[in-house]
Amino acid sequence: ILVSSKNDVRPARRPVRGLVCQLRRCGRGPVSQWRKQQQQQQQQQQQQQQQQQQQQQQQQQQQQQQQQQQQQQQRQRQQAQRLWADTDPGCAPLENCRDVYRKPMPLIGKVGGSLCWRMCW
Repeated sequence: ILVSSKNDVRPARRPVRGLVCQLRRCGRGPVSQWRKQQQQQQQQQQQQQQQQQQQQQQQQQQQQQQQQQQQQQQRQRQQAQRLWADTDPGCAPLENCRDVYRKPMPLIGKVGGSLCWRMCW
């Protein structure tokens, strides 16, 4: 999700060679895919909890599966935090952000290029 007070778009902080980066819409890229995975896993967990209520015999197996899934989620969260470690004061507390660059441009003493927008989740 892009951080913005105006709907879901956010302009560049500064123009690049006189051109402002194109505004980008939400719902694309690794972050939205990661979100979808999280939602799918949560749905799976809910289904398992419903099954637990119906069939007590399978409880132990399902609890093990849930633990594995929770570990997987933690691993995914850690990976995502590693990929997008910067936090933005514009984000809600504890939300993760990354700067998305239009294309790499060598800057003296700086890494990266022209900042187009900032992605947070």
